[in-house]
Amino acid sequence: MISFVNKNLFMKSKVDSEEVIFFNQKLKFSGTLYLPQGNQPGTAVVVIHPASAGERTDPFYDHLKSELPMHGVAVLVFDRRGSGASEGDFETADFEDLAGDVIAAVEYLQSRSDLDPARIGLHGTSQGGWIAPIAAARKTDIAFLIAVSACGVSPADQMDYGVEFHLKQDGYDEYVVRKAMELRRLVNAYFRGRVSREEVVAQLSHHEHESWYEKAYLYPSKELPADITQSKWYYEMDYEPLSVWQRVQQPTLFLFAEVDEWVPVEQSMINYERATTHLQDITLKQIQGTDHLMRDEAGEISQEYLSALIDWLTSRGVPNIRDIMSFSRRDAGAV
Repeated sequence: MISFVNKNLFMKSKVDSEEVIFFNQKLKFSGTLYLPQGNQPGTAVVVIHPASAGERTDPFYDHLKSELPMHGVAVLVFDRRGSGASEGDFETADFEDLAGDVIAAVEYLQSRSDLDPARIGLHGTSQGGWIAPIAAARKTDIAFLIAVSACGVSPADQMDYGVEFHLKQDGYDEYVVRKAMELRRLVNAYFRGRVSREEVVAQLSHHEHESWYEKAYLYPSKELPADITQSKWYYEMDYEPLSVWQRVQQPTLFLFAEVDEWVPVEQSMINYERATTHLQDITLKQIQGTDHLMRDEAGEISQEYLSALIDWLTSRGVPNIRDIMSFSRRDAGAV
């Protein structure tokens, strides 16, 4: 049961868009599919969300909606589970659930006559870079993976890195950084069942009025969960993102920032390179002058990132815009 409404022109005469609906079991998902003009079956990517951008209208996705169709690649951006017009509850969903939603999106695209079912890939940023390989391992006919700013350490280690990065960037001294890390380790120990809630609350209450406390992403002492199993952090904090790659066989492009506030880039690149030695088609590239979301110093999406992305796709058989326009002119002339 798939419905389409409001097919309209996007980006003048070069990109079309359709509102689409697809299902994962009983949950309904809403998205927008951006299509290059031309009638030949083509390549497509399903966009997988960073943790902080659950709705398809988030400005981060604009570069994918506009640039990839201009180079012959259709783009499906959908509202994440529990966001926008999509059903479900993000707070109770784990990475396997979210990967299942991505697989449902891929299967929807594979059902379309205007797309090549053998050329449907994934583009995941940040947390999306963790979800993409889970989906690819489960659905082996996914054609390729693009992982942008994918963290190569656990969520707990990632948050520690990010907190330390931001505290130092904001000018806090080593004492504050050490204290923040000490409290974060204590909270994580509580979630792992190693210390009592009373002990953690007592330590948090001594520091929660400090100017740096909120920047350390620490709970207010009174809000520390009494039942850790009701917290999403309990299930995600020790997720290990490397071993799943042993079950991935698809061509993969990793793109990393020059300076990333949330990802230890050097360690992540080392870890992913080791985890993907079995892959025949693997590229890891650091994009100079970029941040976590591939923005340059002016806050715009990096042209070097876009070039790396498009070049990688076109080098693997995705038609370039000249091919598409030539096909469209031939097709129009035959009518």
